[in-house]
Amino acid sequence: MDKLIHATIRGITATFRIPLVVSGTSLCAPVPSYPTLLGFIGCCAGREVYPDEVRIGFEYCFGGGATGAGLGVDMETTHRFELKNDRLRPHPKGTSMRFYEFHAYPVLELYLDNPDFFDVLRQPAGIPTFGRSQDLAWIENVKTVDVEQKPSGTVGTTLMPFPQEDVGGRMLRLPEFFDNTQTGLTRNPVNIRLFQVVSAGSTIENPNLYRIKTDKDTNHVIYLHEWAGIDGEE
Repeated sequence: MDKLIHATIRGITATFRIPLVVSGTSLCAPVPSYPTLLGFIGCCAGREVYPDEVRIGFEYCFGGGATGAGLGVDMETTHRFELKNDRLRPHPKGTSMRFYEFHAYPVLELYLDNPDFFDVLRQPAGIPTFGRSQDLAWIENVKTVDVEQKPSGTVGTTLMPFPQEDVGGRMLRLPEFFDNTQTGLTRNPVNIRLFQVVSAGSTIENPNLYRIKTDKDTNHVIYLHEWAGIDGEE
């Protein structure tokens, strides 16, 4: 592999929900998950996109890149309904409130190994978002970059399989993707495993690291995610 697609994507807000947290304040994950990124690409393509089509690398920051800056809580009104006499009616208890943690001014540097997605990102079929439908995003730039494989280097904030030796970071149990091939059934989470949020500036050793040849920082590398097998092992 000697080339990657590089897209810079920005937004005003981002809401990356953490699975299984369904009560109280809905927490926002520090970075987008790989299913979220596949969904983002699928939105741009106008169809389902699966791991066998593309490998993904990314770096993410928000709030100007300052730790803790740009994190807020949104309050939403939820409207409840009930089925009565075969008709959907407003629930007698009225509306309710939900709280959502969100990121402000998110920036996603997205890297893809499949050149077929270049035009997909240049002219998206759908309206890309960073989570909820109101978290609108825009693709600022799309280009092809020359890369070379490196055994180690420093990364931007990203998501990698746990554990990463000598590197600390928040752990998240996440699926790698959702299978949505069966019509009429709910999506099926596939390859649920532990991931680790790796902070910017961390030094990593991994066989899936790539350096952009034009990058003046010779130690800066991109982690390109290697999808797990059916058994959940890489």
